[in-house]
Amino acid sequence: MVKTRKERAGNAHVKLRQPDRSGPTEKTLLDFAHEQNLFQQVQQREKEMAKERRKQSIADGDDDDGEVPTLSPGAERALEAALWTATIAMLHFTFDVLVQHQYGQEISWAHVCTRTGRAWLGTICP
Repeated sequence: MVKTRKERAGNAHVKLRQPDRSGPTEKTLLDFAHEQNLFQQVQQREKEMAKERRKQSIADGDDDDGEVPTLSPGAERALEAALWTATIAMLHFTFDVLVQHQYGQEISWAHVCTRTGRAWLGTICP
């Protein structure tokens, strides 16, 4: 037989209402920013900074500005894939340990690590 849910006596006298969906009655932060032309000031400052960067890169004569050389796009994709699949492999490791604990088995760390490695290699190079 189905049990019916009992209503709590404490919640019976609380009146429910819809939230107030009318707009703000006072000035918001966006209104203050528009009054002081802060958005225009930011755009002007960004343009000035971009001009300064272009002038400095032309004056220096080289494009890398002392930065570390970047990786090729293929290497970046491979490393990014390794990063994402490593996080999935960590999740696989965690679930493997939890399932063994749930069924009351003794955890064999060598087998868990082997299965995690296989899962990681299976996702990185299918």
